[in-house]
Amino acid sequence: LDAMLVNLMSDIWGPMRGLLGAFCYLAGIILIMIGISRLLKSAQEGPRGPSGLGTIMTFITAGALFSMDSMAGAWTTSMFAGNTLTYADLQYTDGLIGAEIGHVHAVISAIIAFIAVIGWISFIRGWFIIRDVAEGGQQASMMAGLTHLFGGALAINLGSVINAVQATLGIDGYGVNFG
Repeated sequence: LDAMLVNLMSDIWGPMRGLLGAFCYLAGIILIMIGISRLLKSAQEGPRGPSGLGTIMTFITAGALFSMDSMAGAWTTSMFAGNTLTYADLQYTDGLIGAEIGHVHAVISAIIAFIAVIGWISFIRGWFIIRDVAEGGQQASMMAGLTHLFGGALAINLGSVINAVQATLGIDGYGVNFG
């Protein structure tokens, strides 16, 4: 089962990043067109037209989707002041032979990659939730949108999160350290 997970993540990591990037660009283009149509509708209908905050947030969300890599990098740097740590190193390897250590490292890297993909999806969804809040959607809240943004950024940088938790608890000599 663990070998299947490693093979799955090694096969879909690159295409999934490309698919998410393409989705962001396509969604950004659609949101730009929606924003322009809202501006035209506001000009034609006057005060009965769409509200200004929803239109502004549509353009902001489109811009965030166009620059998703930069946006996630900005959130990452704001929280961790560094790059994403994805290489895992076991601190306690007594009783494991060379091939087993490599296998464990591959499994940990596959799990981190899987969580990073979920983080990217959550980060993108956070922008859509925030736009829905600006539109006046009853099912969305600003807290849910910010939770998706923060949670997605934390999931993308799970190595840094684990290192920070281990350093806070004083257990960085045990378990898994990321570098």
